[in-house]
Amino acid sequence: MSSNLTSSERRNEVEPERFAAKELKMDLYRSEDRTSREDLAAALILKMAECGFKLEPPDSVTREAVYARDVEGTEGRICVRVFTSVEQGRRGPVTRRAGSDAIRVCAVYKGRDGRSRGIAKAEHRVNRVGEISDIVMRTYERMREVYKAARCSEKCERCGAPKFRAKSGNMVCADLCWLSPEEMSRPWAKPRRTAAYYKPSLRKTEPMYRPTYDEVPDMVWPGET
Repeated sequence: MSSNLTSSERRNEVEPERFAAKELKMDLYRSEDRTSREDLAAALILKMAECGFKLEPPDSVTREAVYARDVEGTEGRICVRVFTSVEQGRRGPVTRRAGSDAIRVCAVYKGRDGRSRGIAKAEHRVNRVGEISDIVMRTYERMREVYKAARCSEKCERCGAPKFRAKSGNMVCADLCWLSPEEMSRPWAKPRRTAAYYKPSLRKTEPMYRPTYDEVPDMVWPGET
């Protein structure tokens, strides 16, 4: 372990060599069993090291271990990131307990303005269900899928930056080259959250329309012959 790391980075650093000689159990994954969660974490860490992915420095938002690898031929501007759902526990790396917390894979582009933007993601997340070996293999397949999509992404005709699909469904430049310098330097406005966002019961929804018996006289209702 490197000696020039901060205490926070040292707690989150994971060394694959620790698990190289360990015999991992690749049986059915059980989120309620800590040993099973430790085996999945070790298997994921070994797979990341095998594929050339490096552990990113931790941030203040999440304790989740994120691994990344630069896409070849992009001069370090595009990387594939894997959100492994692995955290550093007291006894070592362990996956999160929540079964709904899936493993996510995406590709990120570092723009000329210094901001990072997602340009590709796996079509499906990796749910932590089934055999541990199957979970690792599905993660590996998503990594290959995103890596290929990022490497072969469509390029902008004006500046050569990769394109990504916006929420509108259109393919747009990741460097936002159609914006003026004034628009590029404008601070990003965080969308305002309403009370309905935090409490779904306040959202305005129309009740489901249910036809009455008189409106549908020919319908056979339960219990009728």
